[in-house]
Amino acid sequence: MLSTMHHDDKVEGDDSKPHIILHYNECKSGVDNMDKLDGTFSCKRKTNRWPMAVFFNMIDVAGVGALVIWLYNNPDVNSARSRRKLLMTLGEKLAAKHIQMRLQNPRAVQRHARQAWQHYRLPEGTIN
Repeated sequence: MLSTMHHDDKVEGDDSKPHIILHYNECKSGVDNMDKLDGTFSCKRKTNRWPMAVFFNMIDVAGVGALVIWLYNNPDVNSARSRRKLLMTLGEKLAAKHIQMRLQNPRAVQRHARQAWQHYRLPEGTIN
């Protein structure tokens, strides 16, 4: 095993496991929790292009990070119900400016899609 943190081959416990393995086992719960949160509400799609897979993963990790920061700043909120609402609001606000730009170009969007977008209530603070 290689580690930049452990420079010797110390063993601990009755099983004589290396210290590097014990340290990994103590810290891996954070990765497991991230995978659990990431898998619940994910934007990942099946793709053969690795840059898209990396991008989807970055969006998912950023969503979990935003949730952690938001819950830290709002400790009285029920996290189970508000997570979906937070991610939906985040997605709408990220897409609102792009939707407004597309609506300005008459050839970019078909008529039925344009009518649906115009009836859709965009998040507050977007360009009208």
